[in-house]
Amino acid sequence: MARIILTEPVTEQDSLDPAGDPWPYAVQRGTTTILSDSLTEILGALMPEYDEIPRTPAGDDQALVFRYQAAVSAANQVQSYWSGRMASEGEFVPVETDDDTLHTLLNDRLYPVEDVDRWTHPVPLILVSIDYAPYTERTPPRGNVKWIDPHDELLFLHGLAGLGLIAFMVHGDETENAA
Repeated sequence: MARIILTEPVTEQDSLDPAGDPWPYAVQRGTTTILSDSLTEILGALMPEYDEIPRTPAGDDQALVFRYQAAVSAANQVQSYWSGRMASEGEFVPVETDDDTLHTLLNDRLYPVEDVDRWTHPVPLILVSIDYAPYTERTPPRGNVKWIDPHDELLFLHGLAGLGLIAFMVHGDETENAA
């Protein structure tokens, strides 16, 4: 497994791995680009120590915990961003919002949202998918909901990209690219 981390614009030469082939995976976050032949290496660049987790059944469980913790943190950050953005645009007025809605929007995503069948509020609800069915018996809310799924590395990276935290590209498979 190999990776390079670039803080300068990516050149044509940078886009090739040591064997001269295009890197299979790329992530861009801000001005940093990470190119790798492994999703684990990509995540290791985003989450310190992730790529040092042993690839064993116990290590797989530990990696899931790492991804889950990062997903909760990302969901909290993005929920805060959307709440603030919508408030600044006048589409969300906290002082005119009922306590249950405020609690649902502002509660730490470490604690799953319960008792919400359909979310129609203008501020999207940002949730971690493995807190809901099919991973648990908890019914997932429908409506204006954005998800991050730490179940596996690929889903997690797509989730980060879907929330706008990174741009994630998979070489040679247009169906896998996310921005």
